Amino acid sequence: MLESLPNTVGYRLVTQDRAKWETRFADRKDTTKDITDFRTRAAKVTSAEDMLKDYKLMKFTLTAYGLESELGKTAVLRKLLTEDPASDKSFANRMVDPRYKQFAQDMAKWDPPAIQQPDVQAKMEKNYITNAFEASEGANGLRASLYFKRKAEGVTSVANIIGDKVMMEVMRGALNLGDKFSMLDYDQQKRILTKRVNIEDFQDPKKVDQMAQRYLLAHGQSEPTSTVATILSGGNGVNSIIGLGMTLRLSV
Repeated sequence: MLESLPNTVGYRLVTQDRAKWETRFADRKDTTKDITDFRTRAAKVTSAEDMLKDYKLMKFTLTAYGLESELGKTAVLRKLLTEDPASDKSFANRMVDPRYKQFAQDMAKWDPPAIQQPDVQAKMEKNYITNAFEASEGANGLRASLYFKRKAEGVTSVANIIGDKVMMEVMRGALNLGDKFSMLDYDQQKRILTKRVNIEDFQDPKKVDQMAQRYLLAHGQSEPTSTVATILSGGNGVNSIIGLGMTLRLSV
């Protein structure tokens, strides 16, 4: 949707009125079709094996939890779907990333299947729109920065950052830590981040925006290659975007 814009500009446009952009995405024919198809497929599920055999259902479900990277990893998914998420020995509880535990907790009941419950479906559909929208803006780091903005207020410790792969990706870029940082052990990462990061900044929207923009700039920027007037309504759309881009470059 915003691929013709520099990413810092796209980031600002979305975060200024994210609800509008998500509503546009939700109203697209392919999005509504995905949700209708999900409901139809979910209604046929009676077991974890049923889910695992249905590629499209698993794709929708994993997208709703931001876990698309696990699609096709049958052994991992079977554990998440069948193990008791309350057990300390469960796969979900051994994962640092909280998305795995949330997925396991929501899918834990099978009599009847949780995926058929109205509250679970409503949550999944809402999350699907959110995550699929971010995925649609995935080029050159925009997806990660939008996720970072959305999740920032929930960060209360350095452990929250390290435990979330996407948050950590953004922080590495914002702090210019480099890819080798991820090769350090947990204690080393924690020690460095504790010195470099003020956790209170995650409660300040302006400082969160600054971190996200630094991350995007670390990916490099390219100028628009096609007309962007269709992105914004009004005759001054292009001029507004150019002005906004200048503001962003000066503010980071």
